[in-house]
Amino acid sequence: MKFSNQQLEFKIENLRLEVKNWAIKNDLWKDSCFSSFLEYHKDEPNENAACVLVLTTEGGLWNMFNGYGYSQLIEEFENMLERLGFYNEMYNSYIVHFYPIDDDLNEAYLEYFYWKWLTKIIQPNYTSLYNEIFDFFGKHPNKFYDLHHRQFEVLISEIFSNQGYKTELGKGQGDGGVDVKLFYKDGVDQTVTYVQVKKYKENLPIKLEAVAALSGIVHTDNVDGGLFITSSRYLPSAQVFAEKKNSKIILKDSTDVQNWCENINKIMEMDRSRLFSDDNILHILNHQSHFDLVGKIITCKWGSGMVLNNFCIVLKDEPNLALVMRIDNTNKTYLDPPHNFRG
Repeated sequence: MKFSNQQLEFKIENLRLEVKNWAIKNDLWKDSCFSSFLEYHKDEPNENAACVLVLTTEGGLWNMFNGYGYSQLIEEFENMLERLGFYNEMYNSYIVHFYPIDDDLNEAYLEYFYWKWLTKIIQPNYTSLYNEIFDFFGKHPNKFYDLHHRQFEVLISEIFSNQGYKTELGKGQGDGGVDVKLFYKDGVDQTVTYVQVKKYKENLPIKLEAVAALSGIVHTDNVDGGLFITSSRYLPSAQVFAEKKNSKIILKDSTDVQNWCENINKIMEMDRSRLFSDDNILHILNHQSHFDLVGKIITCKWGSGMVLNNFCIVLKDEPNLALVMRIDNTNKTYLDPPHNFRG
């Protein structure tokens, strides 16, 4: 069974209202709030079970979920969820996740939330680590149409950034008809290409006027060339114009963007495999720099009533984010030498 985004969103909102109203009716809602999985965990969704809603609570609901009274209400609460088509699981003592019961609905939510996460990370500097973006669009070029036009511009900019170009993304509005500027150093000369990006449906082809406008900007600014990229197609008059000897314009469409995504994904998969190799990790540890994070060991401390540690090594450092590899913890007991230690 197919579910529209509106149907999926309605089910989540209905679940949110039913749970909150039930908790208010039973005087349990104090110090409780809802958020989405992406909002709370800031991570990609689970691949198998779709968490549709996250409940954070430290009030009466916390007492109920942790077995401190209200035991008579647990069955009533779970019956209500089942009627709505969901069930709950404790993520920890104060966070509750809600999941769909039906397998078809779960699959629909998995696809829905993956798309939400994917569009969230289409932004500058993120694509150098998330090859999932290029993998997805290499397999689903029809999803170009579902992107916001600004996201499509960012995607194009990041495609060229991952091919060795220095890119300059336009402001989005008032950019003079140039969405992306490409700089590629060849010896001592710096090549500059102006890129115009149009995210149109296939039934809205690019006309001659749009291509001619880019050509005019390219010649006026005396740059090396212009690249017109669309998710749609070109009218024959636009193609004839671009093929003229002095046009300096190259036309690309969604098939070209799809091919670029496929190639970048393959390159990034090989690069990630190299990054996680034993030889590379040993090289990083033996050649650490004082000026960046690569090779540094980071720790996350957490726990209630005790201190638990997760350790990671930084394999790649980029603006705003880094690629880290978790280091498996070694468990020690008081019987292991050295004795009488803590931590």
